[in-house]
Amino acid sequence: MPLDATCPKCSHPFPVTEARHAFTVACPRCEAELTAEFKKPATPPEAGQAPYELLVRPGALPGTTAPPPPPRKKKDEDEDEPKRKGGSAMVVLLSGGLGLLFVLGGLGITGWYLFTQVDVETASSSRSGSGSSSNGPKGVISNPKGNTGPKGNTVIPGPSDPFTPTPPRPKRETFDLRPVGGTVPPISPPANLDPTFAETVLLPGKADAVAVGGGGRYLVFHIARPGRLVLFDANTGGFGPDTASTEDGDVMMAAGANKLVTTVPGSRKLRVYSLPDFQRQNEFDVPLFHGARGIAMGSRTNGPLLVVDPFGEVALMDLAAGRPIDGSNQKIGIPQNQIRAAADGKMFLAGNGYGNNDKFVIVDEAQKRWQVKTPDVAAGYPSADGKLLYGKDQILTHQGGTVAGKPAGLAHVWYVPAVTATGNYFLRVNEVKVGTPPRTKDGVSIAVHKDRRVDTPVLTAWEGLPEAEGLVRGWGESEPLDRHLFLIPEAKLLVILNRDKTKLVVRKLAI
Repeated sequence: MPLDATCPKCSHPFPVTEARHAFTVACPRCEAELTAEFKKPATPPEAGQAPYELLVRPGALPGTTAPPPPPRKKKDEDEDEPKRKGGSAMVVLLSGGLGLLFVLGGLGITGWYLFTQVDVETASSSRSGSGSSSNGPKGVISNPKGNTGPKGNTVIPGPSDPFTPTPPRPKRETFDLRPVGGTVPPISPPANLDPTFAETVLLPGKADAVAVGGGGRYLVFHIARPGRLVLFDANTGGFGPDTASTEDGDVMMAAGANKLVTTVPGSRKLRVYSLPDFQRQNEFDVPLFHGARGIAMGSRTNGPLLVVDPFGEVALMDLAAGRPIDGSNQKIGIPQNQIRAAADGKMFLAGNGYGNNDKFVIVDEAQKRWQVKTPDVAAGYPSADGKLLYGKDQILTHQGGTVAGKPAGLAHVWYVPAVTATGNYFLRVNEVKVGTPPRTKDGVSIAVHKDRRVDTPVLTAWEGLPEAEGLVRGWGESEPLDRHLFLIPEAKLLVILNRDKTKLVVRKLAI
């Protein structure tokens, strides 16, 4: 082990490494040659002391030369050494201070965010339009589908954010289509109608929307200007006493057993009323970014409501909660101008119009996923029980099998199901010539049929009814006939809304 030696000439101490024999060494200061020798002490050393004594005397051993001492540093290097040491210490101190400030700053930002952040999502949801907001601190947006921080706000971490957000939940793609049961009111024939007489009932204005509710008992009309809701009750054969005021403008409507849903003009909102008294129950925004282009629900249910946007994205709405059923909001690319629902709410039809080339598709749920089928049918209407599809020139099963076709001798024929499944009644509509030659004109024939017998009517057909003029046109096109022709078997009624949508003609049937 090294021991300190003291030069006898200049008294400069310097370390000397232990060796077994005496050796020559040079003083690093005065460069004098010295002889160093390690010897055992006369008495054993105490604990912690060196086991040898170091003896140093002037002069070198005979025949030896001391190794040259290490070169001395220049004066300027000696003077710079403390400065370099001091500079290194300063760098360490500055780095530590900056690191401490960074940590404290991050903790301060975290505390500010947790205790002072405003609810950006609440401010954003008060607007109609897009579902995001630019209010609030940088790095925070309102988006219910993203990663959520306090109060439901989505956090996009910036460079100074002291935490990493949790990954977003995967979007659910399965759902349960479970119709909500309602209290279906009883339907019975009105006592005050004469079977030999057709009664005309004027609407308080032009109807821009029609819906069948109460399981087929109620026909609900929206009068655009002024905004009013009026209800026709099949049990009385006339309008009910209750009406409701709404905003002016065109709306879409869908009715169920005890509920009515309307769109609100100029907004993305849906409004829910009770039937038959039109008491407002709920109002909420459509969850689809582009709003609603079509809505439908079963007339014997209280939802869910199918909503379709202009690009074929759909959602099933829970009317009580005012939100979509989880997993049902998907883009399935279906037509959206004309949406219909079977009375039980388990099957929907979607189309864009009632021309020869406007085909309808069947939309339902299979294995908890949306299923779209293309039966190659135009002017389609679902039967009340959802088992059959009535269309232009044919009647099909839900699975696409042909039940009946077009009778011989008819250029075009349209089949329209009754609003209830009782008796399996339906209407056959076709073009006829009315009048005496040479003064003939195009007219419409309407007949009541039953089961699958398209050639044999239950009652004599009505031909050339004034209220039916214009419901079918040349080139095989028609109006949406299920919004003009209402066959209600339990009430023994046929109700026809004329093409101008300004009056009803009610006939009591002997069926």
